[in-house]
This record gives sequence, C-alpha cells and structure tokens, in this order.
Amino acid sequence: MRDDDAALIPAAYEAHVRELVPPLPASAQRLVREVSLHDGLLRKLSREQDKLDMLFRAGDQQMGYFDARLRYTSVELTSENEKFLDAIVGDREVELLYDEFDSLGDGQRWIHRLLFWPYREVFIPFAAFDLRVTPAARRFDTSSPNG
Repeated sequence: MRDDDAALIPAAYEAHVRELVPPLPASAQRLVREVSLHDGLLRKLSREQDKLDMLFRAGDQQMGYFDARLRYTSVELTSENEKFLDAIVGDREVELLYDEFDSLGDGQRWIHRLLFWPYREVFIPFAAFDLRVTPAARRFDTSSPNG
C-alpha cells in the first residue's frame, strides 16, 4: 500500500465508527479517538462468567505510559482466543499492533478485533464495554518478573 493510501485509513475508520447504529458505547468511542494501544503489552487477564477484563500497558517515552483496563460484558470469547490471551499475559515479546471496533449487525452487540505481533488476530464479541486509563511510570515494572 502506498503511503498516501495508508494515510487515508484512520479518517475512513473514524467515519465508519460514526456511522455505526446503534452508536458504539462511549468508552469504545474514547478508545478509538483518544487512546492508542499500539505496542501495548497484555499484563493481566481475568474472566468471570460473561465478563472479560484485560489490562494493557501502552504509551511511549514522549507521551508517557499508561495502563488501560478494558472490561467487556456479555462477552463471547472462543476457547482458542482465551488460551492465546492467557498465554501472552506478561510476555514482552507479544505486542498489540492494532485494534478496531465494528457492529455485529444485530443492533445490540459489537466486536473488538485485536491484531497482535507476532501476527495473531483475536475477536471479542460483546454487548457492553468500559475503559479505564491510569498513568504508569514506565513501560516495564521492575518489581515483576514479567514486567
């Protein structure tokens, strides 16, 4: 893809998100517009009944680091995707490259697609989403062997 074409993708995605009916949950819209998880590291994962929580450490030296807690409700995660996510918790070699939201077309549910490096896609269908962002001092925590 040419650089000129690649530069148009973010605006096209933002237009797509604005057109979703019903509208994407406010926290998901915030993740799309204000919070970049690029190069994020999955630090924690917890699953309880129909809820899924993921904690990513993301950011950079210029903007600063932060923890982003993503909470999905009425989630339908495949066992294959759950096993992959479990396996990468704390792995400094696996980074989140890109994420995007879309509607599942039923008017009540959405999907969050996550692309990790080394290349692996994870799909998370859900009905509700919440995002919490808190500052972090550094990319890796020295107090934890997994960072």
